[in-house]
Amino acid sequence: MKLIQQPMLLACCAALLLAGSCKKPDNTSGSIETVTTNSDISTFDALRSTPQTFTVTAGTAKSLLGAAGTYLRFYPNSFKDKNGNIITSGTINLELIEAYDIGDMIANRAATVTNTGVLTSGGEVNIKATMNGEEVFANKYGIGFKAAQTATAKPMELYYGDRNNPDSIVIWSAKPGAKDDTVSGSIYITDPSLKLIEGIYYMFDSCSSFKWINSDHPHDGTSKYVKITVNVSGLQFTGNVQSSLSIGFAALKVATTLRQTSFDQNTRTGTYQGWSPTGSPARFAFFVPKDKNNWYYYEYTGTVTDGLVINATPQLLTLAGIKSKLKDLGTP
Repeated sequence: MKLIQQPMLLACCAALLLAGSCKKPDNTSGSIETVTTNSDISTFDALRSTPQTFTVTAGTAKSLLGAAGTYLRFYPNSFKDKNGNIITSGTINLELIEAYDIGDMIANRAATVTNTGVLTSGGEVNIKATMNGEEVFANKYGIGFKAAQTATAKPMELYYGDRNNPDSIVIWSAKPGAKDDTVSGSIYITDPSLKLIEGIYYMFDSCSSFKWINSDHPHDGTSKYVKITVNVSGLQFTGNVQSSLSIGFAALKVATTLRQTSFDQNTRTGTYQGWSPTGSPARFAFFVPKDKNNWYYYEYTGTVTDGLVINATPQLLTLAGIKSKLKDLGTP
């Protein structure tokens, strides 16, 4: 009986081994999620800060204080219409976004970069002014950026920013020869109407623009135009990939967002270029929208070098989750 059972057992084992050898190995393809991106929506709009709202009566003086401490001083001649005429009466509606943290700058697509280098920021704001639904423009007004207790003694200058479309990155530029756009250092401001007692500010008395405004000085460190590659694991993209590689330098008060120059969907490899400090500790944030409410996010800590390669395995986060992650980029 044993002589009959053993050949049968060996035959069964051989059949099982043969079946196993025909089965394809379970590689990583089964764990890759396909993500379809939509280039028709202003995807990064969802990350931006919610504006604060104020009202000002044109033709009168009024001071305002933002939640993060930005000091605005409006004069009787601060507003003008599209034809350049000073507005002397009526209600002006203001929207204010403040970005003092590196994470807020990155979330608002307003990194501290010009076309030729990097800026060290003393704070950013975005101001929108309307009257009866029509855009209102700045003639001149005062703006104070709240400074830290350890404010820099270096001269700070106003830089003005704009973007090509809602998803693009703000690019900053200074107005050549605008002496009122430079201050030698921080000062103390007292305004009893706002219960503001000796606040430390970089104060500019004659700002002539709304939209994006930044108080900066050129970064003195080693800045280079760099190229960084990100290899993505676990995701397969279809459609026009919209991704961001942003870098926060907490000690330098610098935020950079590199421009996506290509994304190879077959190899899941993105390349990014732009100005950045090199050799200083930084926190990198790579993120890709699944939709406006869900984002794939990967964070890396290191230093920037030209030619750096980052191997990223992003995790899926809610909108609130990625906002929290970006907020943390401003901490060492």
